[in-house]
Amino acid sequence: MLDNYLKPAGLTATTTTATTGTQGTTDNQAADGDPLRNPPAYFAEMGFASEASQFFPPIASNLMGTGEAFKTVTELPDFFAAMRDEYKYLGFADPCLHYKDIKKRIYNERIFDEKLGENYAEKFCNAMNAADSKEFDIRNFECIKNIYKKFDDDTTLSMPEPVIRVLQMSADDSLNEQDTLVDLATKEIFVKDLEGKSVFFNVKTRQLFIQPENGWEYTGFRFKSDIIELKKKEFIDALKGAKFYFKREQLLELFEGIDDHLPDYNIKLKVSVRHGPGYAELYFPNQKYPDYFAQNSLPHDVGKEGFSYSYKNSEWGMYTLFNTSYKNEEQIKRLFEANLKKFRIAELKNFTPDVQISLIVGFVSEMEHLHICSDDNNRVWIQIILNRLLRECGQKYTILAVPNGFASAVRYFLKDNPKPGTPEYVKALQPAIDAVEDGKKYYKSTCP
Repeated sequence: MLDNYLKPAGLTATTTTATTGTQGTTDNQAADGDPLRNPPAYFAEMGFASEASQFFPPIASNLMGTGEAFKTVTELPDFFAAMRDEYKYLGFADPCLHYKDIKKRIYNERIFDEKLGENYAEKFCNAMNAADSKEFDIRNFECIKNIYKKFDDDTTLSMPEPVIRVLQMSADDSLNEQDTLVDLATKEIFVKDLEGKSVFFNVKTRQLFIQPENGWEYTGFRFKSDIIELKKKEFIDALKGAKFYFKREQLLELFEGIDDHLPDYNIKLKVSVRHGPGYAELYFPNQKYPDYFAQNSLPHDVGKEGFSYSYKNSEWGMYTLFNTSYKNEEQIKRLFEANLKKFRIAELKNFTPDVQISLIVGFVSEMEHLHICSDDNNRVWIQIILNRLLRECGQKYTILAVPNGFASAVRYFLKDNPKPGTPEYVKALQPAIDAVEDGKKYYKSTCP
């Protein structure tokens, strides 16, 4: 019977509209004004229980991917290998975007294919393989950092980061190795930035100049001969786009002979991450936040450090917008270890399946909410580590209908702060357990 559901009810390219709001999306509206979601008969046929599961696109829908994004992946994780090619994109994208899209488009294979330019699927698979490896240990913070690194080398912990400030010299200026700091001081662009060991890039000569440790003369360094033109252009474009801060490793990779001249860093750049509830409204009836959602989804006994927040109003109700910045890595590790202990992760195999799920979702949701890195937090915790921990417990893989929003919904479900592992705790998280169990059914339907 599932093959009967070829399209979500009311979905046509000409009648679907959306507007971009504070959280990045609003409900797509069909011609009759009803929010688009899967047909009630499909929901019932699948035996779904979670409110959010209304936003699973029917698996027999004709809006599916092409499998193209996985052609560059050399080692498919078991999670993806078991799925049919045309459904694989549902494993790393929010399935709910089939109905809700930030760029006012129907979520279909074109949007999926547009991810190709970012090697999105390849990065996701690399991160999932890191989590699935024998070397991965959930208790080892270095393993967590490695998963983030697989997504993007530029992703940094949410704390002050030692970086090198590279000043840009305009194409109209000229400089050679004989020019001195006295000459440069006459150029207004450098006057306020000559503190400490200065580094700058001459757009005209395409050289990186570094002030010596004790002296006035600058030394020029060219791009390495094996650096492709695209990489050079990316660096120059970044400077033109007013990105002046680079990791030392990035500059060492690009320029010849700078190892002994480049400072360890010349400034510490504060990393602050702004984040909200994603699509958490889809976990509640009528896609509206419950009363006091904002206040009841604030941090509890762990996770208050490094947080500031403000309340915002939207058409879904009031929500909280957080700003996260930590003092140092040690503070982040303490929070991580406190949550490992709080949610009894080392004891998971001693519990029944429902209790295991409740402890896992409590842990990953808290860690996602902490936003310990500048990007990829939802993907790392909700879409990768959640599945890794389920499999460690002998449970099936899951695909959440609304991964971006799950953590905030879980925080609300735990508003009374019940002790993890108790009957009260499991009861409070029943909606989250339902979402995971629905996701197992949905994942199974993507496989041959």
